[in-house]
Amino acid sequence: MVQDEVLLLQLHCLNLKRRGYHVLSAETGPRALELVAENPGPIDLLIANMGLPGGMTGRAVADALHKNTSRHESHHHQRLSHPG
Repeated sequence: MVQDEVLLLQLHCLNLKRRGYHVLSAETGPRALELVAENPGPIDLLIANMGLPGGMTGRAVADALHKNTSRHESHHHQRLSHPG
């Protein structure tokens, strides 16, 4: 999960973990890509905010993940955004 609003990141991660998911979380796109590189397991789902600090959008994170991680045969992503 990539979300720059810390409280939302913590809330969403907690909810996913309670449902049994292993969650990697980052506040910026570059950090998300670092976490993926550090964790060799599959990434089944990417949930990313569209507007992120650090020079990457959620879409750019998804594109980089798909391009740079050959271990993922299929890649799904959901982009979250809200007004304001």
